[in-house]
Amino acid sequence: MACFLVSAAEAVGVTVAKKVEDKREKKAAESGEVVTREGHIPFSRKLGWLMKMLWGGAFLLMIEHIWHGEVVPWPPFLTAMNNSEDTKEMLKEMGTIGVAMALLVTSVWIVMLIVAHFMEKKGTGFIFKKPGKLHLSVLFMAILGADLMWLVDCIASVREGEKFYEFTADNMLLGGVVIVGAVVYWGAYLLIRKLAKKED
Repeated sequence: MACFLVSAAEAVGVTVAKKVEDKREKKAAESGEVVTREGHIPFSRKLGWLMKMLWGGAFLLMIEHIWHGEVVPWPPFLTAMNNSEDTKEMLKEMGTIGVAMALLVTSVWIVMLIVAHFMEKKGTGFIFKKPGKLHLSVLFMAILGADLMWLVDCIASVREGEKFYEFTADNMLLGGVVIVGAVVYWGAYLLIRKLAKKED
């Protein structure tokens, strides 16, 4: 119903944290307090991995909720808020499935941090070089974040006695719509970056 809002809320917090860390690292570099070694990955960039997974995943899940009529473009925007019973069910889903989605994405990010740490120690962190002009990592992270969230949703469905996934025409069409949505999300990211650079 609205499980994606939990990940979106975490994404807001991570985005703020990344902005703060960006400024701290820039200030430290300008003052000469920190000397960046080759292969080192700044923590702000690592926060960016989590931010991209959360925002991208939440956006793609929102598309699914729109498809199923659970999110509409008029107030109160969430159809579950039209009556108290549905609202209770929505809040319960956010507190269980929504939280589980955010925790799984964050857990995968922590594993990524551990792998990156060992690669930095071995001097192979250079493979995480700065993204190119296309920023394909944004597209990859968005799809990865969404897939992790859907995994939680599918497991919850099985626990309720439903199928893990149903290969229906509607679901296959939704899959195509989600792929288009991911590309649109990626394109919007590139456009925003381009406009931000022009303002600088």
